[in-house]
Amino acid sequence: MSHLVPRLRHVSREPLSVGFGVMMPYGSYLPASRQVGRAAVAVASIDGLVSNVLLPFGGFAVAVFAGWCMTARLAATELGFGAGRALRLWQVTVRYIAPVGVLVVLLQSL
Repeated sequence: MSHLVPRLRHVSREPLSVGFGVMMPYGSYLPASRQVGRAAVAVASIDGLVSNVLLPFGGFAVAVFAGWCMTARLAATELGFGAGRALRLWQVTVRYIAPVGVLVVLLQSL
């Protein structure tokens, strides 16, 4: 991606912003630790919400769905397992261990 940055800068003839996108005119060109303004606060708030709440919640939802809603036959087909010990280990991990682990991460980030 970094090899595209010089080329993209010449296409738009505007300052290239990789982190702020359309919000860049409202922010600052300073490094992230020194940015001030509404845009920096908004982006930091949205980033914190997504990183600390939505991603762990999505992981929890996927683990619950894969462990409790998918049939064993479908899981074995998708994962390439037989109906043996590997499938049973996967089911136990996804049903019990993964949701608890993701909830711990979610609670620690709040």
